[in-house]
Amino acid sequence: MVALAIFILGGEGRFFYASPDWQVRDSVLRDLAVYRWPFAYRFDNHIELLRAPLGMYLLPAIVGKAFGLATADLALLIQNSLFLTLIFGLGSMLFTTSHARARALVIVIFFSGMDVIGQWLQWHANGHPFPDHIEQWGITQYSSHITQAFWVPMHALSGWLGGVLFLLWREKRISLGQMYAPVPLLMLMSPLAVMGILPFAAYAGIVTLWKRELRVNDVLLPAITTLLTLPAILYLGAGSGEVGLRIISLPPLPYMLFELLEVIPFVAGAALIGSPSTGERATLLLVAACLLLMPFVQLGEGTDFTMRTSIPALAILAVQISRAFDRAATDRTFRRPAIIMAGMLLLGSVTGMVEIARAAMNKPSPQVHCNMATSIYQVAYLRQSSSRATYFAALDDVPGVIRPQPSTILSHETARCWDRPWQARRF
Repeated sequence: MVALAIFILGGEGRFFYASPDWQVRDSVLRDLAVYRWPFAYRFDNHIELLRAPLGMYLLPAIVGKAFGLATADLALLIQNSLFLTLIFGLGSMLFTTSHARARALVIVIFFSGMDVIGQWLQWHANGHPFPDHIEQWGITQYSSHITQAFWVPMHALSGWLGGVLFLLWREKRISLGQMYAPVPLLMLMSPLAVMGILPFAAYAGIVTLWKRELRVNDVLLPAITTLLTLPAILYLGAGSGEVGLRIISLPPLPYMLFELLEVIPFVAGAALIGSPSTGERATLLLVAACLLLMPFVQLGEGTDFTMRTSIPALAILAVQISRAFDRAATDRTFRRPAIIMAGMLLLGSVTGMVEIARAAMNKPSPQVHCNMATSIYQVAYLRQSSSRATYFAALDDVPGVIRPQPSTILSHETARCWDRPWQARRF
C-alpha cells in the first residue's frame, strides 16, 4: 500500500498532478499503445527512431492496446507499485526488527539533502521566491527519493533495486552472481541508473576475487542475462554518440556548498554514529567518492547524469543512515549525534513534502493527445533544446542486425497535446 500511495501521489493513474516530465512520458506510452510496432518519426526529411529506455512502458502499452489507452495508465501504476513493493520487501531483509524496518522505511522514503537551506540562501541572496520544486537551487541536483518516484520512476526503480542488491550481497544474503544477474536487464529501464550501479558492482567483484570466493554461477548468471539484453543494449547505443559525455569544471565555492548540504554531513553521520562494520565503512567511502565526483560529469545538455547515476548511491546512503540509528538505539552514548542527524533528515524531508503538496494542490494532469514528434515542439524544455539526440536516433544509425522496417511513420501534428494548461490549481 505504501508503494501504491507513492505512485498515486506522483500522478500515475491520473488521480493527482504529475510533474512536467510526464508530458513526454505520456506521449511515449500513448504512441506505444496506439500505433503498430515498429514505428518511426519524420522530422523534415529525416526518419528517426525513438531511442529511449522503454522497459517501463512495454507491458502497460500492451495492456493499452488490448483494453484502451486509459487502462495503460492504470497498468503503469500497478506495475510500478508492484516493483517498488518488491524493492521494499528485499530491503526489509537488511533489518532484524519490525521497529527498525519501519524507521528505515520512513527514512528512505523522505530522504533528501537539505534543499530548503539552499533555497533559503538563494532567496536571501537574490530575492527569488521559493518555487514548488525546491531542489533547483545549486550547480547541480541530487534528487530526493520522493522526487525520483514522482518525476523519473524508471530511473528510480532501477537504481533502488541495484542499491538493495548490493547491500544484500554485502550482508551475504545473496551471491555475487545473483547481484549481477538483474543489472543488465535494467538497461532497458535506465542506462543511467545502471551506470550508477557499476562502481558498487565493481567493488563487489574485486572483494569476491580478493577473498577467492568466485563461483561458476557468479559468471554464468550475469552472462546469460547480458546475452538476453544484448539487442536492447545495441538499441540504446544507436546514435548515442550525438548525446555527448564530457568532464566539466565547477566553481569551487558553489560546489562545496552543494556537497555540504547534500552529502558530507549525512555520510559523516552514518560513519561516526556507533561502530559500523568494515564493510559498512568501505561502502560509505565508495558512496562519498561517487557523490563527490558525479557533478563533474555531464551527459547531453543538462544535469541528467548527476541526477540519475546518483540514485543507487543515495539509496545506499539512506539505508546506512537507518543502520546508524539502529546502532544509536543500542548505544546511548551516540544519542546526541543521532538527534543532530534526525534534525538534518527533517530538514531534508521538506523537499519531499513540497513535492507532495504540489501534487495535492493541483488538478490531475490532462490526457495527452499527441505523438512524441509533436511533444518535442510543445513541451517547453524540449523546445529549448538544440538536439533531439536524447530521445531519437537516425534509422540509419541503428545496427543492421536489429534495424526495424517501420510499419508506420509519424509526423508532427498541428493539434495541441493537451486540452488545458498542464498545471492547474485544484483549489
